[in-house]
Amino acid sequence: MTSPVDIEIISKELDEGLILLDLDANVMYANPKALSYFGERILSNPIYNFIRAPQLIDLINIEKKPKIFEYIHQGNTIQTYVITIIPLTEKATALKIADYSQREAFENVRKEFIANVSHELRSPLTSIIGFIETLQTQEVPKDKSNHFLKIMQDEANRMSRILDDLLSLSKLEINAYIKPVDEIDILENLNIVLSTMEIRLKEKRIEVKLNTESKNTFKYKIRGDFDEITQVFNNLIDNAIKYSPENKTISIDVSYKKNDNKLNTITISISNEGTGVSEEHLPRLTERFYRVDKDRSRTVGGTGLGLAIVKHIMYRHDGELFIESTPNKKTTFSINLPCIS
Repeated sequence: MTSPVDIEIISKELDEGLILLDLDANVMYANPKALSYFGERILSNPIYNFIRAPQLIDLINIEKKPKIFEYIHQGNTIQTYVITIIPLTEKATALKIADYSQREAFENVRKEFIANVSHELRSPLTSIIGFIETLQTQEVPKDKSNHFLKIMQDEANRMSRILDDLLSLSKLEINAYIKPVDEIDILENLNIVLSTMEIRLKEKRIEVKLNTESKNTFKYKIRGDFDEITQVFNNLIDNAIKYSPENKTISIDVSYKKNDNKLNTITISISNEGTGVSEEHLPRLTERFYRVDKDRSRTVGGTGLGLAIVKHIMYRHDGELFIESTPNKKTTFSINLPCIS
């Protein structure tokens, strides 16, 4: 049998836990990963005191053959382990322990995401199918059929926006670790986005005030992806317009901060007056498909993915997103980005 010293050398760098048991199922050795799961208290004590699973006793004492089983450990947090029993000799048994908690959590997120996408697409699709069946099977006056067609078009556009946003998220996740290198003028980018929103701003009689600290525009240049930064401003300003009452002002403040020990940063804050968001909702606003008021979000045309996209773009650009809001008062979305100078 391999000596304890050899086992320690071999097993200490393993990504999985390794425990050696004697004939009485006492722990003779546990590598660092196994100790991180169960603590040093397991050493020289029966493994049954810490892994309370009847099948473990049977596998060690009766079956004496390789076997895998899943074990859920109830501690401060629930951990899911996959344990492999490896008989070594008549007097020694090894347990290989793999932590599947993160994989399980990822799988749950994936399932929830698929369920959310299915729900978000099913709703407009059901509406479209219903109106098609009505138009095919009934005599509908022209004004009413035009109304139905308008709703169908709106629902189809909504599905298209959701799919576009999902594709954007997928692209961002693929390129998450590829840092963009193009030089972007933040003020130029902001003005381009604002020019595309002039009609909507006029319709709601909303004024935009763009405030900068310095006339030295070089201070407001970053390394980034032009289309992605445009998408950030599109999403944030679009939100501000959607949730602002008529005859209000949206403030966009651009400031420059010089840092001694790290890159200088640019902060862009977009503020609007409106219903605001309660504090308990703020941490979840960047989750995919999370909405504070689902009915209102659908009325104003939101997909529930805009802020998730902003968060991913900030990650790719080494930036940060901050959200502050007071119900029935002001809401501010701020992004920090490292700048060139």
